[in-house]
Amino acid sequence: LEPFTSNMAHAWAPQEIAEMVAKQPLDFAPGTQQKYSNSNYLMLGRIIEIITGESYEKQIQSKIAAPLGMTKLLSGNDKLIVNHESCGYAGGKPDPLRKPMMASMIPPMATGNLIGTSEDIVRLVNQGKLLHHNLIDMPPTGPWILADGRVAQTSNHFLDLDFNESLLDGMVYFGLPDRNMDLVGKDGMFPGFASWFLYDPQTRTAVAVVTNLESKSVE
Repeated sequence: LEPFTSNMAHAWAPQEIAEMVAKQPLDFAPGTQQKYSNSNYLMLGRIIEIITGESYEKQIQSKIAAPLGMTKLLSGNDKLIVNHESCGYAGGKPDPLRKPMMASMIPPMATGNLIGTSEDIVRLVNQGKLLHHNLIDMPPTGPWILADGRVAQTSNHFLDLDFNESLLDGMVYFGLPDRNMDLVGKDGMFPGFASWFLYDPQTRTAVAVVTNLESKSVE
């Protein structure tokens, strides 16, 4: 997506990125395939702002962070000094550590521009207190069906890591066959950083992991 990809250090406004996306051809006809898309969440963030008349950042703080006790959760800001914030790194064994590519925290918006601690993230397990349905315990009834009758599902199998990833009903399921576990969760990456949120519905155990070395995120 140009010119965004050529200048990721620029603080592109969500409206600017939306205009770029609007000019792109469709990858496929709506209803015929499923594919994860960051731009969809960017649009969702803009819809929230238009409907509420408030910034996405303010909505996150008032509707999610404060009620769940996320005391350190912040929206991305390129200029804000954050106490005890870790420096992000790239590289690592066998290569030397180095600084990650320069990228602004402004453009991601609703696609994932939040700064927080693992303690903050793990509190997402309590989101059932805020929503009409506890999504991680009671996922939406489905599955969603495409126009040709196929299930709207995307699956990946990682042989070297021995787990399966499945995108179904708007959620991500991680299957670990050697442990007989099926987890609900989400992983995310930003230059220099990565995070994981995993929840086991059987034991009602939630785990959050954050790292400031993006190349080691899966490990």
